[in-house]
Amino acid sequence: MIVVKAQTGQEAFARIMDAQTRQPVSYATIQFENSDNGIIANEDGDFRIPYELVEQNIGLIISSIGYTTVRLQASRLQPNIVNSIFLNPKVEELEMVVLQSKKSNKISGNLEPTYIISRAISTIQNNYPTKPHSFLSYYRDYQMVNNSYYNLNEGILEVFDKGYNTVAYDAARTRAALYFYDLNDRFYVDSTLINATYGDSKTLDLDGNVSLETKIKNELELLNIHNPIRNFDRSTFSFIYELRSDFVVNHNFTLRRVVYEDDEPLFEITFVTKDSELTEYVGEGRIFISQNSYAIHRLDYQVYSNPNYSTFGTVNTSLSNTATQRKGSDRVVFFEVSVAYKRKGELMYPNYITFNNRFVLKGNDPFQINDMQLDPDSKAVLISFNKPLDPTTIGNMNNYRFKYKGSRLIVKSVEQKSDNELLVRMVNWDLGSSSEELKSEDFDIRIKRIRDMTGAKLNQSIKVTGYQFREIFTQEVFEQKEPEQGLKFVEKSKSLLNAPINQSTIDLEKYWVNSPLKKTED
Repeated sequence: MIVVKAQTGQEAFARIMDAQTRQPVSYATIQFENSDNGIIANEDGDFRIPYELVEQNIGLIISSIGYTTVRLQASRLQPNIVNSIFLNPKVEELEMVVLQSKKSNKISGNLEPTYIISRAISTIQNNYPTKPHSFLSYYRDYQMVNNSYYNLNEGILEVFDKGYNTVAYDAARTRAALYFYDLNDRFYVDSTLINATYGDSKTLDLDGNVSLETKIKNELELLNIHNPIRNFDRSTFSFIYELRSDFVVNHNFTLRRVVYEDDEPLFEITFVTKDSELTEYVGEGRIFISQNSYAIHRLDYQVYSNPNYSTFGTVNTSLSNTATQRKGSDRVVFFEVSVAYKRKGELMYPNYITFNNRFVLKGNDPFQINDMQLDPDSKAVLISFNKPLDPTTIGNMNNYRFKYKGSRLIVKSVEQKSDNELLVRMVNWDLGSSSEELKSEDFDIRIKRIRDMTGAKLNQSIKVTGYQFREIFTQEVFEQKEPEQGLKFVEKSKSLLNAPINQSTIDLEKYWVNSPLKKTED
């Protein structure tokens, strides 16, 4: 069963990187040779496959927009390490694009970016399936706080779509069936984050009062309604709104270059919202459109606060901005969307979509000590906390003060025993050999400067900033497929936790959860 393979079976791990910059290549496609299925690497370029596929020495075809496709045998992946796979960039800069358009037939036609985008939107129903089809995918939702995963729910599901000439919001037109769904307890679980970010209201930033304006509890449905290509004739999100009527009107565009995916040339066009220097919020991104068919291969978009915006509606260059973005820039990103399609035959089918939004959590569940156990034999105190500890903050012994009945105990060492536990050993003890003789109320314990994994200080009120993700990665596409009889579907308005799990005739041994690597494994 898939759960065993994904969670306990031996696996091979790999990370896809740019051969020049040595930076991860996000969301690269790993196709299995002589097969219709494959997987998608995550944002960090990571993927995993069952080791039995390595032993079978299957061929891997690794591709990503802007890079030369690489083919390699799975037997090259070594066990017990993160294998590095390098892709070489394949791009043509703008000067070359213009020159070729003038002197050859390689690139022809109107190079005005608004023309390219308008034509791409107008031909959506020609380039995407209008007949019933499905795609079987790995799905996950989670929170990212201080670069750590929290509350990672994962599943294998199949989305059935009646076609791009129908309304995706209609439950009879797009439906999802779960084959597996569970909480991955190998990552941090935090009930405060669960209650705040999976509740009735979906708020991007509690301080800024920027809301998703929906009470849908189903994270998969929230993900699907943020696909501007599938919902090209419906409103999706800020500034893009309805792709068909609003996208070109609301943005300024720049044709940057031509990049390649599987030897197909794509126009790379960047864009930013109009009058962005004068507005409080800015939207920007990039779109990749086929030079041959005008099919949209990928659209990346983010909305962020303008760090130089003043309340008078003008740019204030004297303001110093101390806000931080998820990826480390000097602006606050409220949400990000990335959606990609992959060609199969003459049509484009979903490859992946990822959507995350910022949240600021305030609550009354502070980081604090839960319990303390005394161990006279080891001259130690085992302290348990209610939240996982940040290991980078616990090592300074000057941060710990212990007294017993007024006499100070000298700290010898501090060791993290588990996510939530510290073992503090003492130089001196002289407190007797029986733990029954010791009472915790006789101890005076003062601990400072340690934090939990969300960055909260000990015994201080909670204010946590993080990002909530929903992601789906296609593993196989089925053309012109209707759901089998008796299949149970996810209700769009209810949580996935309450959705039925199907026992299907589909061979689930072909699919598995591609759990991210824990940061401690990097």
